[in-house]
Amino acid sequence: MQHVIIIGVIVLSGLLCGAAPAGAAPQYTGERIVLAARNGSVSLDEAIRKVRRQYGDITVLKAETKGQGERAEHRIKFLTAEGRVRTVRVSARSGKIK
Repeated sequence: MQHVIIIGVIVLSGLLCGAAPAGAAPQYTGERIVLAARNGSVSLDEAIRKVRRQYGDITVLKAETKGQGERAEHRIKFLTAEGRVRTVRVSARSGKIK
């Protein structure tokens, strides 16, 4: 009986915490994680890390993946350390920042 309760608590906590279905990549709105389908060979998380390396100390306001296949791109909106809002596009195929 205790095992059933423990398993129930684990399953329920996973649902309440927004556990991701297999194959899904996170999408960011502010610093909160929402789920989006993963496209291409560069994940949304990898694209955000790449933008952080290029632009330094940033706060991600929104990040999402648009398009499919070779046309897929990640759009990342962020606040710079200087207080400016910028949006960049990152190729989901090559990782090139546009």
